[in-house]
Amino acid sequence: MRREIAELDDDIHLVQEEIVELDPYLREAFAVSLPMAAICREDCKGLCPVCGKDRNTETCGCESEAVDPRLAPLQDLLPKMNPD
Repeated sequence: MRREIAELDDDIHLVQEEIVELDPYLREAFAVSLPMAAICREDCKGLCPVCGKDRNTETCGCESEAVDPRLAPLQDLLPKMNPD
């Protein structure tokens, strides 16, 4: 019970002397509105995560599609499902 009250205290912001402190709310709203990856323009291809080359000016031969090791066994099922 005591731990639940402590968790609730983090979400409670007291009003003191008729002043409402909005900093925590604005900080959270700003952080949520930031893009997941910073890009220079809408059609930006970004940088290669392997070699760091600018994908807008040159191409590289790096394979950047890494499979999550936890999902790797599922990749073995693809040939069995599509025996083309």
